[in-house]
Amino acid sequence: MIYKFIDNKGTFTVRDPGRYNLYFPLTNKDGTLLGSISPNLGGDIKSDNSHFLTPPASIVDVRNNPLCRRDFFVKVNNKVIRLSDPHNDKLEAGFLYHKLTKKAGSLDIEILNFVPSSMAIEVMSIKITNQGPKAIDITPTSLIPLYGRGENTLRDHRHVSSLLNRIHLGKYGIFLKPTLSFNEEGHKVNKATYFCLGFQDNRIAPLGQFPTLDYFAGVGDLFNPESIKKKVKPVKKEKNQFQGKEVVAAFRFKDKKLRKGESVNYFLIMGIDSGSSKNSNQRIMATFSKVNSPAKIKRIFEQTKEYWRNYLSRIEFDFKDKTFNNWLLWVKLQPTLRKLFGCSFLPHFDYGKGGRGWRDLWQDALTLLITEPDKAKALLLNSFKGVRIDGSNATVITKQGGFLSDRNKISRVWSDHGIWPLITLGLYINKTGDLGILNKNTTYFRDHLLRRAKEVDPEFCQKDFLLRSKKGNIKVVF
Repeated sequence: MIYKFIDNKGTFTVRDPGRYNLYFPLTNKDGTLLGSISPNLGGDIKSDNSHFLTPPASIVDVRNNPLCRRDFFVKVNNKVIRLSDPHNDKLEAGFLYHKLTKKAGSLDIEILNFVPSSMAIEVMSIKITNQGPKAIDITPTSLIPLYGRGENTLRDHRHVSSLLNRIHLGKYGIFLKPTLSFNEEGHKVNKATYFCLGFQDNRIAPLGQFPTLDYFAGVGDLFNPESIKKKVKPVKKEKNQFQGKEVVAAFRFKDKKLRKGESVNYFLIMGIDSGSSKNSNQRIMATFSKVNSPAKIKRIFEQTKEYWRNYLSRIEFDFKDKTFNNWLLWVKLQPTLRKLFGCSFLPHFDYGKGGRGWRDLWQDALTLLITEPDKAKALLLNSFKGVRIDGSNATVITKQGGFLSDRNKISRVWSDHGIWPLITLGLYINKTGDLGILNKNTTYFRDHLLRRAKEVDPEFCQKDFLLRSKKGNIKVVF
């Protein structure tokens, strides 16, 4: 066993975690920000397929692609310590946070990442402590590669879409707002603002920034960036020369003399504002004001852990085995994570485009009936909206609870799909005694497939996927 539970709350540790192909999910209670992080700080951050804060990461990228990492450089004299590299690492993970501790020379380093349960941001906290006998001078620089577009652009139009990038440099960080979002299907005005803000200790702003990949790397690369090696001077205000290029949140903080036993803290706040274009920076700074001090972050971190502990306490097991009991806590969380992440928003994203499948919906509901009983009835009634009048069903469920045909209009019917609603509804009735649910009305699903996929309607073009009569009236299941 590579992990060890250290309490009765599901918290576990892993020694030398870089030896294993691990990554960890980070999200809030509503799944409005979805992240993944590994022991080398790899992974990505996004809200959906069209909005990636950082470059999309596959399982191969997590281990091997420096653009798919959160990173931080500490220059000590002529030596550069890169925090994504292993340094006698120990991983601690809990609900829902990821903490690495490292020892690099005389420095003890702690890196904490979490998404507050009630906020759509990721917080990254770096604490550096000098455990050596002498004072040392450090030059700290962050590096968060920003992407600011959809996952399809990773392959199609990567360069031309970067020409759309528009950057605003603020006192505490960087705001990226591309002018357009587009692919082969169309071009739309972009409304989303991607951001990363940073500060040292009690709101000490960065000295300046290296806003683009080229400016940060210089004649070097991401393993030996010129801005770090030669201590290039950062910029404090936006310049036209930085527009239309690949963007990074690379903040240079003040040089710091760390005396024996002294610590310094750095904080990075990352997220996506997808609201209206008007006042987006003001909304972002309003969010930032809730996490712009160590005390605020500590309080929100404790609230986040408490939220997930309370969420999982709705049903408890005790098998008189500490390891098994702790493991079951993560099993209880898994259906919720799948509901929030779907099949496609972690590095193993090979299946689908973000929605869940029909089996996923009902199998997850078996657990959610226990963990979220107050939502069970509405969940079940909505799920039956995926049934066609012939008894077959849709196979893809969106994050918003809508239903779609198979991707690419593949004409097929799965033989086992019909049994899952029966099993789940039976469990609900046995648990609640609510026979009245059988009298509730709902709608039928309708798409291009007819007569259990034996016929296809090539003229079907409804956007609401509801069965209607010839007169256009919605047909209802009684």
